Amino acid sequence: MGEAEPLTATMAAAVGDALMHGGQLVRHQGGHWSYPGCPRLSHSGVPEWSVGGSTINALIDRGYAKVTERRVSTKHPDGFPISVQISVPDDSPDTPDKMSER
Repeated sequence: MGEAEPLTATMAAAVGDALMHGGQLVRHQGGHWSYPGCPRLSHSGVPEWSVGGSTINALIDRGYAKVTERRVSTKHPDGFPISVQISVPDDSPDTPDKMSER
């Protein structure tokens, strides 16, 4: 396996913010991902802090997010992620200090 791609600024911010809140992210209605207990905006119900599904999928692909729970549906018989645990892989080219510089 070759060297891992560096994270984008958005991905690095998501990893850093998730780790500051325990590392677990859960999927909310509408595809918003946030940490459990994140306050929601009163007018929309959207979490005050969230990232999109494409960011989560990229973090899964790069080894920064491990799927911890899936939901099965008729459209997704193999299930789709609804909970992930964020961590920085040991062989990562990105370290928490490099991520905070972005």
